[in-house]
Amino acid sequence: MSGSVRHILQLALGVLAIHGSLSPPAWACATCFGDPESDMAKGVVVGVALMIGITGLVLTGIAGTSLYWVHRSRRQPQGDRSEPAVQ
Repeated sequence: MSGSVRHILQLALGVLAIHGSLSPPAWACATCFGDPESDMAKGVVVGVALMIGITGLVLTGIAGTSLYWVHRSRRQPQGDRSEPAVQ
């Protein structure tokens, strides 16, 4: 690394360190902080339940379709699978 690039990098890191030490602390929202009585936390719980429910319905539909295909294939008449006689 040349001297000017190293000087710019050190200056940038120094500015970031000063900016980070002078900025106010970040406070978590009610959802992250854990207030279970807030409307946002209740909304997150409903949203997660809805996503799990939709995922469960889709997977149940896939399993049901697969079982239907298995059941339908067993009802089909099976042909003679023996090899034809060679003459």
